[in-house]
Amino acid sequence: MKLPETFEIEEIEKIEHETLNAILIGQTQKVKSLYLKIETMFNQGGDYTKSLIANKFIFPISSILERNYEWGKEYLELFPKNLRLEYLRQINSSTI
Repeated sequence: MKLPETFEIEEIEKIEHETLNAILIGQTQKVKSLYLKIETMFNQGGDYTKSLIANKFIFPISSILERNYEWGKEYLELFPKNLRLEYLRQINSSTI
């Protein structure tokens, strides 16, 4: 039997991979849907879940999209409210 934390990590990583694949092939509607799924998990989860989403979803996705900002900007702007706030928090806390 898997621990609930392990299940959450696997679920978040699965959604992250699906999102990256959808971004790479230009499936904007699917990206929106996956963002909303993560947003729901983020809103309903505790601090542990929020930290997982920040580190296992928002950071990897935003890092890839920022590398080619002209292309990635479209998908960064699709982040729902709380994911956007977490993304902005990550940007403002970085030393870059």
